[in-house]
Formats: sequence, C-alpha cells, structure tokens
Amino acid sequence: MSLSKESVYVKHKKDEDVTSVWSHFLVDKMGSSAKCKRCSAILKTLGGSTKGLHTHLFSKHSIKIDSAKASSSTSQNNEGPPSKRKMTDYFVKPESDTLDDVLARMTALDGFPFSVFVTSKDLRSLLLTKGYSDLPKSASTIRNRVLDYSVKIKKQITAELSTLKKEGQRLSLSFDEWTSTSIRQNLDLD
Repeated sequence: MSLSKESVYVKHKKDEDVTSVWSHFLVDKMGSSAKCKRCSAILKTLGGSTKGLHTHLFSKHSIKIDSAKASSSTSQNNEGPPSKRKMTDYFVKPESDTLDDVLARMTALDGFPFSVFVTSKDLRSLLLTKGYSDLPKSASTIRNRVLDYSVKIKKQITAELSTLKKEGQRLSLSFDEWTSTSIRQNLDLD
C-alpha cells in the first residue's frame, strides 16, 4: 500500500487547537502518517509519535509549537516541585550565606575534608576576607557545625514534604544500589 496514492487524510481531532502540532497537519485514517498542510509533505507517525512533525515544522517552516500541557500546568500550579532536584537546591542561596552554609557546601559538594579548614592558611584567609570572623579552630568543631546544619536542612525538607503531602501532591522515590571497584556499597536516592 503506497502512502501517497491510497491514503486518505482527514483533520485530526485536535485540528482546532492552535497549541497542538495537529493544527498544521492532516492525519491518515490509518494513523500511520500525516500530511503537512503547508507543503504537502508526508511524514510517518507510527506509534503516535509527533517528534517528526515538530521537527518538520521547525526546520521547514520555522514554526515552534510549545506544549499546551506545560503552559496550562504552569498556570495552575505556581511552582511545583521539580522532578529531580540538584544537590545545590538543598542549600541556602548565596546572597544569605552563613559560615555553616559555606562549610556544608564545601564539604558535601567540593569534597573538602574538615581538617583542611583548620590547616590551610589560604582557605582561612579567604573565609576571613569574605567576612566570616568566627572560624572554628578544630576539625571536630567544623564537623559538628556541618552535622547541625544537616539536621536543619532535614527539618526543612521534612516540612516541605509534609506540606506537599497535605496538598495531595504525589511523590516518587527511586533507589539505585551498586558496588564500587573498592568493594564499597553505595545507595543513590533520586
């Protein structure tokens, strides 16, 4: 069966929706192809995928269709939780950095050991220049401050999750477990 001769193209049910890619295409009654209304190009849509249609509109006609679902969901929920958070999302933003914020970020994200804040003259000098005058003088004090900061962050996240739960939002957790080359077991929470 040839697509161009035997296929009958009709309007898609979303033809009237200007935010839909289907407003620019006719669909084959069999659902396996679409015909561009502008240039009559025949494109395959097997499996219901519209990626090729979007690509055709953008590359041939310079038309970019934004998803209607994305714009309507954004207007309903002011700002929902992102599907996957970055490690930096759990820290206080830089404009209000406290020494505990900086210590926790440098140990968790940059991998600095607690002792380097005590032994490195340059690092201590930089922190003093930044305005942090109460620099701890022992690694155990730094460790305790970072652990206290982590408790504070855990409470904030717990409160945020409780709020989302009360609002009826759904949450999903996924775990990934693996063993490293040094025979160390790791667990990742996404």
